[in-house]
Amino acid sequence: MTILVIPDVHLKDFIFKKASAIMKDEKIRPDKAVCMMDIADDWDKQYKISLYEAAYKAAIDFQNEFPDTIWCLGNHDLSYRDEQIERGFSPAAIDLVQEMLQKLEAALPDQSQMAIIHRIDDVLFMHGGLTGRFVGKTIPDYKNKDIDEIISRINGFGVEELWYDTSDSAIWYRPYYNGSGASVMFRADQYLQVVGHTPCELHREHNVITCDTFSTDEFGRTFWKNEFLLLDTETWEWKGIVYNEETGCTVIEHQA
Repeated sequence: MTILVIPDVHLKDFIFKKASAIMKDEKIRPDKAVCMMDIADDWDKQYKISLYEAAYKAAIDFQNEFPDTIWCLGNHDLSYRDEQIERGFSPAAIDLVQEMLQKLEAALPDQSQMAIIHRIDDVLFMHGGLTGRFVGKTIPDYKNKDIDEIISRINGFGVEELWYDTSDSAIWYRPYYNGSGASVMFRADQYLQVVGHTPCELHREHNVITCDTFSTDEFGRTFWKNEFLLLDTETWEWKGIVYNEETGCTVIEHQA
């Protein structure tokens, strides 16, 4: 299956317009989109409520246009669900975000389309990254469980499991910063992981592809191409896609 991965949004509603154009491009035609979410929050935008509304409305419009889209809950989405204050959290937008998340969820044909971790073939999609250490700490009997049962358990986690250790949680772990060697990531010899959360160039390191390519620094600067990931979940072949209105879609080949 060919998947278009939508990177972390952070109030940039235009990302969904670009993603929609890529989904409809006759030469690319992905089978499905997966969004890394973090729809809410950005540097010093806590009181620009119109940006929050526009971003979630764009997400809902995209979901209505492409009903089988999959959504990976990020820390900046779950912070509003779980009412956990973190950097960038907007007290002024909490009611709006909670309402818009409910509307997005209501637009899903299947409620399982929004979760912490999704699996398609042998590819795991999530916001942060899944380490063997995190699974071992939160699911003591994990060695006796298959991958789908482990994912189901994690998707049912709440504040205690997801927020107690913000360096190691599946919504917080940063493979690009913390290292994604095979001894660290969960069952790295079996599964490819596709994650967001860490602003960087689109790239693969060991069994992890990191794709948070639209996020900026605190001054609004970006230092990488605004690429979308295009991934074949069967072969693990992947490419970058850049879209602009004048030139359309440009495919960028990456070394594996």
